Amino acid sequence: MVSLSNSKLPAVDIGTNVVVRVPDLDRGHIAPRNVLAVVVDASSGLYLLGTKEGQLQRLYARNEFTTTSSRHMMCPQVHYLFGQPQ
Repeated sequence: MVSLSNSKLPAVDIGTNVVVRVPDLDRGHIAPRNVLAVVVDASSGLYLLGTKEGQLQRLYARNEFTTTSSRHMMCPQVHYLFGQPQ
């Protein structure tokens, strides 16, 4: 089962831009459905994501976000604004 999941969703490198879906319960009526983030750190199959507003509070599994081909944000921007990952 894990190997099937890994073949469909390969590992993501640090610095990759991703899109995270915001649950309906956590967003306002006119708030965006997705958040653009960048992978800041990866360990044990879990990823720490950061945005221009700060780091997201929890670690994300690979199936909770999708990668994008755009390079709107880079890892140094997140580190410069909010320090190194903890």
